[in-house]
Amino acid sequence: MHPKTKTIGRSSGVDWQIFDGVDTEADLLRLASGVGTPRRLPTGEVIKNLSPITSDKARPSTFASEHGLGSYPLHTDTAHYPVPVRFLVMRVIGRSDRPTNLFSVAKLLGSLSTAEKSLMRDAVWTSGSRGSRFTCTLLFSHLAASGFRYDPMCMVPANQAAKDCKSILSRIDSDFDPYQHFWTEGSALVISNWYTLHGRGISSNECETRILQRIYVD
Repeated sequence: MHPKTKTIGRSSGVDWQIFDGVDTEADLLRLASGVGTPRRLPTGEVIKNLSPITSDKARPSTFASEHGLGSYPLHTDTAHYPVPVRFLVMRVIGRSDRPTNLFSVAKLLGSLSTAEKSLMRDAVWTSGSRGSRFTCTLLFSHLAASGFRYDPMCMVPANQAAKDCKSILSRIDSDFDPYQHFWTEGSALVISNWYTLHGRGISSNECETRILQRIYVD
């Protein structure tokens, strides 16, 4: 079955889209290839399988090690890449009452005061992986396009403006009401990673065994 658009995120531009008819890995790969170029991970995988795990079983310095089976704060993926990936393409296998939270960067920036926007522009961070750290800003441009990156697990404030920004960004989840995407069988989610913050919602089922399949797309 060819994926069909069900819903478009209602915000400035198209920040995310929900598709029906994505029942298999082949459907997910076909959808990702229609969005752009799927990126192969360093492990050789194109499709990454993610399941909730407890903190003691997680790799250090990851959301799982920090938050375990709980919710994850709003962030963008691959903020540790010099140029973050453009899109995330995902689906869930198995029953899950855990939503994926979504929040438009445009809405975030539009809510800030003039002074806070100035902080966002002036903030300098260090990011990257071990042995390949680099300095960066929240707002970036690449090939005449602009984007936004933020991941509290890999980005470390490098000046006072960034420290002040981190305090502001840490309040996003409590100060705003993100859109909650509840997964249904055969649905897939395409997130514009340069323009959308996403996070993992709360599940009432501690024994949840759902698998989230994710593809990075350039």
